[in-house]
Amino acid sequence: MVRGLEAQARGFSEPRLRSAYAALVRLDQDLKGGSHVAYASPYLALQRWILDTCRALPGVDART
Repeated sequence: MVRGLEAQARGFSEPRLRSAYAALVRLDQDLKGGSHVAYASPYLALQRWILDTCRALPGVDART
């Protein structure tokens, strides 16, 4: 299991990991009441973070 996680982690550069972590911190704050939209639909907010982090949204750059 650890080897699999290590292989996945190698696919992320340090700047990309920092960006994902910063976005996760923002998501956490938003879910705790910092954003009405995220607070109203936490499932969608989490999905958006996952897709942004994986760069899976077509035509959408991950937030920096």
